[in-house]
Amino acid sequence: MMDGTVYIGSDRKTVYALDATNRTEQWRYETGGMVHSSVVMDGTVYVRSSDEYVYALEWYWESAVAVQAGCNCGLVTSGSSDTVYVGVLAMSSVR
Repeated sequence: MMDGTVYIGSDRKTVYALDATNRTEQWRYETGGMVHSSVVMDGTVYVRSSDEYVYALEWYWESAVAVQAGCNCGLVTSGSSDTVYVGVLAMSSVR
C-alpha cells in the first residue's frame, strides 16, 4: 500500500490499484502472465509475472517499463534501501 492505494496482482494477468478507503478501482495494468509478487517503492510498483518479465509501473507519469528477466524471479526490497533486488528462483530454457 502507498498513499492510500492498495496494489493487487492476480492470476488473471492483471495488476489492480484500488482505493484503500472505498475499494474503487483507480487503474489496472495487464501483464503477459499471472502476477506473483509486487513491491511498491518511491511511487513505482514493481511486479513479477509468470511471463518472465519484471514490470515497473509509474502511474503518476502514466508509464510502464517491462524488462525481460528470463527467469522465474522473486522481488525483494529493504525498508531502508532504495533498491529492488531481483532474485532467480529457477532459470528457464535458453531461447
